[in-house]
Amino acid sequence: MARVDPKVEEGGVAFKLLGDGAGPGVVLCRDVLYADGDTLSLLMGEPGSVSERNGFAVIDSTVTQIPAYRHEGVPYVAVRPFARHRRAVYLQSEQPMDAIVWPREALRHLKAAGLTQGRAYQTAVREGLVPE
Repeated sequence: MARVDPKVEEGGVAFKLLGDGAGPGVVLCRDVLYADGDTLSLLMGEPGSVSERNGFAVIDSTVTQIPAYRHEGVPYVAVRPFARHRRAVYLQSEQPMDAIVWPREALRHLKAAGLTQGRAYQTAVREGLVPE
């Protein structure tokens, strides 16, 4: 997860890994990356209540079309559509269980810093997710 960190000299962006010992990791199921919905929301800076109903994520009591399931009582959501729902950019790497989510706050930082030529910001432009 990309996050703004003023202590980082180059670009002011740092990265936080899901499952780095501070919480649950990610699960790859049929080529879809899933993560704990509440943890993902918190890391994105957009906390909210995430639950699962009939195979779909429910975010703040709104049923979505985002695939979800329960693992030991914890709702796991498909990361790519969840990020899109939160107007964040999801960038898949070459490894199936490796991706970076750029939340709106990190995209705003890139724009304010004039760092708009990189893959994350250009993807946000293409996907219509450029923050205000």
